[in-house]
Amino acid sequence: MDILTVLIFTGAIGFSIYRYYTKGEASIKRRLKKEPSRDIEDFDEGKIGKVVGEVIPDREILIAPLSGRECVFYQIVIKEEEMEGGEGGNTNTILRDEKSTAFYCTDATGLAHIDLKKAKVFLIKDEKRDTKLFRGPDENLQAYLEEHKIDTKLLFNLHRELDCYEGVIEVGEEVTVFGRGYWEHTSDEDFKDRFQLTLRFRDEEGTEVFLSDDPRTFR
Repeated sequence: MDILTVLIFTGAIGFSIYRYYTKGEASIKRRLKKEPSRDIEDFDEGKIGKVVGEVIPDREILIAPLSGRECVFYQIVIKEEEMEGGEGGNTNTILRDEKSTAFYCTDATGLAHIDLKKAKVFLIKDEKRDTKLFRGPDENLQAYLEEHKIDTKLLFNLHRELDCYEGVIEVGEEVTVFGRGYWEHTSDEDFKDRFQLTLRFRDEEGTEVFLSDDPRTFR
């Protein structure tokens, strides 16, 4: 097999994988949009459904690295455009980083608990930082890049051109949660007086939990 054939074959595989995941994500987003939401208190035991509510931290609150926002989940994607002959070429993702902590989701009728460790999260990445050939990173971005051992410096005080996108689930933000839920007695003292039961979403075999902060999925 010659080198050209290998390159074509490798490129075809990479494109197929890309199409598979983007198509899958688009399909999930369409389902989230079409699925009617219900009040948390009306969620049927052991069934699959969608609820929309406000985010309340369980115990830990995270701080998003780039924007400094208080959140329960953040996702950062850093991309770099390869330069070919002085012109823009392919864009490579050089880092995909996320961190989460458990949280509650509440509406006027009930309380749900979500653990994002196994959930698939689709965020609006509404914060962007970048570096340009003649401009390095700001303080927050510099600290984050150093933590992940990414150096932007080139010769002659020039810099690699990076696009850095951040999406978060903020404290107090409204989100959509879709999955299979089960009722348990509320154990958190902060909520016992208001809600006798808590709906817990579980990631089980054949059933995943999906979450989004896209307003188009709310109703």
